[in-house]
Amino acid sequence: MLTANLLPKEEKEVTMHRAFERLSIFFTLCFIAVFFLGGILLLPSYLPLFLSLKERTHTLAVEEEAANQLKVRQLRTEIEETRRVISSLQSFFEPRAGASALLEELFRRSQNITIQSLIIDKTAKISLQGRANTRQDLLLFEKSLRESELLQELSLPLSQIVRETNISFILQGKLKPEKTPIRP
Repeated sequence: MLTANLLPKEEKEVTMHRAFERLSIFFTLCFIAVFFLGGILLLPSYLPLFLSLKERTHTLAVEEEAANQLKVRQLRTEIEETRRVISSLQSFFEPRAGASALLEELFRRSQNITIQSLIIDKTAKISLQGRANTRQDLLLFEKSLRESELLQELSLPLSQIVRETNISFILQGKLKPEKTPIRP
């Protein structure tokens, strides 16, 4: 079918303006419908979030006011300072090896060795006097003490290991600081 518009030019423009008006009204109504439909769909999720945010803001303000009234920040700094002081003092209260632990360790290592005297002075120097059945027993005892965690230095004069049997000896050394049974 063939259509021909035989209207005068002014009426043709009016017809075209009406068509554009209808088209613009249609798109405007579509936009408004989509906008309202989107608003209706988003409102159920937005409303609880908005109320939750408002409640949390109020709760935060109440907590900050309570913290300010109770001086929480000052108490936290005091607690941290106290923790630092306690941790620095804790090293003074750690259990040290006592004389009995030291003696137990020495006697445990002294197989075939007789310990006659043990002297420990205030500077942690140790003097151990005893008798060994054989030179090999004395050397094993001395090696065992060197490998232990008791002494940081140990001396056994060569003149004491000249004999083969029934050896009287004097070992001298210095205790490691953490093994010192004497408290200042």
